[in-house]
Formats: sequence, C-alpha cells, structure tokens
Amino acid sequence: YLACPCLWFVQRRLRVQPLDEEFGPLQMGDFAHHALEGFYRAFWERTGARKVGPQTLGEARAVMGEVLAAQQALQPLLKPSDNRLVPTSELEVREMDALKARLVRYLDFEAQLLPGFHPAHLEYEVGVHERVEYAGVRLVGKVDRIDVDDAGHAVVIDYKGSLSADYELAGDAAQAAGAGG
Repeated sequence: YLACPCLWFVQRRLRVQPLDEEFGPLQMGDFAHHALEGFYRAFWERTGARKVGPQTLGEARAVMGEVLAAQQALQPLLKPSDNRLVPTSELEVREMDALKARLVRYLDFEAQLLPGFHPAHLEYEVGVHERVEYAGVRLVGKVDRIDVDDAGHAVVIDYKGSLSADYELAGDAAQAAGAGG
C-alpha cells in the first residue's frame, strides 16, 4: 500500500486479473510439487518400493517421464488461478523442458539421499487439523515431504529451486559425483 496505493487498490480490492498468462517461479514451483507428489505415489504403486535407490533408478526415471507427461497435459485444463504452467513462447517451452529435465536429474540425487529413510508423508499440512507448537509459536503450513526410518526418526525435506546453489540439497558432493563419476 505504501509503495503505490492505486496498485494496492486494483490488486487487493478490485482483484483484477492480469491479461497475460503467468509463467514464473510460482507456476513452476506448483508444477514441480505436483509432479513430485504424483511421481512418489506412482512409483510406490508400480514398484512397491518406498524409496528410489540405485537399483530402482531406471524404473524411477520411466515413472517420472510418465508423470511429467501427464502433468504437462493437465496444465491447459486448469484455471490460471490454479497456477497452471502453460508455455506460450519458444523461450517458455525451453524453460518447461529444462524444469522437466531437472526433475528427472533429481532422481539421481534422490537415489543417494538419506539411506535407510523413505518418504512417509507428501505435501503434509502442519497445524491445520491439529495444534502444533514449537518454542511457544503455533506452526501452520505445508511440508513438502517427511521421510522416516525404521527407528522412528524423521527428516523434513523441503524442495527448493529458487535458492542459490549454497542451499541446494545436492550440494557440492553430489555435483562432484555427477561431474566426475
């Protein structure tokens, strides 16, 4: 409001929708989250495995390819307010292809991530149905994934593509392994 009261009024009170289709980080993030959730569900159903491992990597890539194709085919059927990802230019087509390639490459990292743990919850809503407090603060939100092991330990996995390389799950070790073998 302080920066531009007119813009605030148009966006917040009139709720005017932009004329152009959005194709940005929000839409790409939603596409990736839906694709990863769909992938894990399809992978579990097809293989019975709860975790992608080196022995299931080939099957995981095939499942991811199918999920990505289905997710992309679904996009034009969604409303723009659903943050659909519909490329309208050659540049956006290339960005979509790059996003899908990153999601397939993620499986190589996933196969090495947290041995002994497996995904137990996908897109888990925290504090919506039950009260969750930590350090005196009520937590509410959505967790991308929670992995567990047989001893009852849990790890929260947060998918991030918009942060710098310093924050990527793969880090330097995975990049070096991918580059040098």
